[in-house]
Amino acid sequence: MTKGQNNYLISLIVIAVMVIIGMLGGYFYIQKHHSSWLVREEANVATASTPAAETAPLAASNTSDNINASETINHAPASTTEPIAQTTVQKTTFPLKPNPTAVLVGMCRMDMCPYAKVTDLQALGNTNDSTTVRAKILSGTSEHPGGDYPVGIPNNIAWDNSSDDAIVVCSFKNPTVTWHDQTTVLNFNEVASAWEMDANVYFAVCHNFYDGYAEGATKFYYFNS
Repeated sequence: MTKGQNNYLISLIVIAVMVIIGMLGGYFYIQKHHSSWLVREEANVATASTPAAETAPLAASNTSDNINASETINHAPASTTEPIAQTTVQKTTFPLKPNPTAVLVGMCRMDMCPYAKVTDLQALGNTNDSTTVRAKILSGTSEHPGGDYPVGIPNNIAWDNSSDDAIVVCSFKNPTVTWHDQTTVLNFNEVASAWEMDANVYFAVCHNFYDGYAEGATKFYYFNS
């Protein structure tokens, strides 16, 4: 290395040492006389190094809002909608209202008159033109020796201890009653005496009508062939 190069290197070292001494001197001067400047600067550096700190209050606010929303949902008033039945059925044009106090009268024969009450109804399903119903039917009889049948409903009806299930298809085209292991497709233009009670049960179940099948067929416009 030449003498000129040595002198240049020495000059650089001297300048670097002077810069370091100047910086240290300036730092100690500020620390001694203006220490508050350093505190503010350190605070700014800390804030810049942790940007998530600025969003922390917002996050906490959002959490609080979420908690309040959950409480609103949890404490909302209970729905006023009626409880859904076990078997859900679409609305039907048939009223399907049991009338356990009304008495149906069948054809009296062989010194006996039959009676029935519809005590409960459960809609099982719908099609485009029918509704299928499970009905609870309570049966009863009255005895009339010598065929002295009463006019109206007598007081001496002996009712069964329990009801029977009947499946009734409410339909203007194919009205059907399945009861006592017998299925009857009813033609209201011609009802045999043996099926008169079935026909009366049909109108009681499907139309809440208890004045007899003949009047029911006229009232509700059944036209069977």
